Amino acid sequence: MPVDRSPELVKVVYFLNEYARRDGNRERPPVEFHTFNWREVYELFHDKLGVGRSFTTFRGSAEGLRRGNIRDHKDHGTKFLPKYESILGLWVSKSRDEQFEEIGQWITLPPEAQR
Repeated sequence: MPVDRSPELVKVVYFLNEYARRDGNRERPPVEFHTFNWREVYELFHDKLGVGRSFTTFRGSAEGLRRGNIRDHKDHGTKFLPKYESILGLWVSKSRDEQFEEIGQWITLPPEAQR
């Protein structure tokens, strides 16, 4: 049985999409993630938000949302799906710093970064 995306994951994905950097035709994670690539960014959130999913499944779910309704909202003004509107309605009015502070609680740093 599929696991619904948690409100926390929806917020993370919104942040990643909203503040992604454009580098020519490439899209890179927001500057807050320094030199991490997309895979490494998703790994930061997997431990706390994966809810038993394999990393591959977790990443696929996040990518699907990032490239789906959330991107359509940003690029084409498409309304959020009702299940995401209830999560993102107030979230989008928060500042970038406030959003990053909130999603920061769901990051697990890799062992080499914890030193």
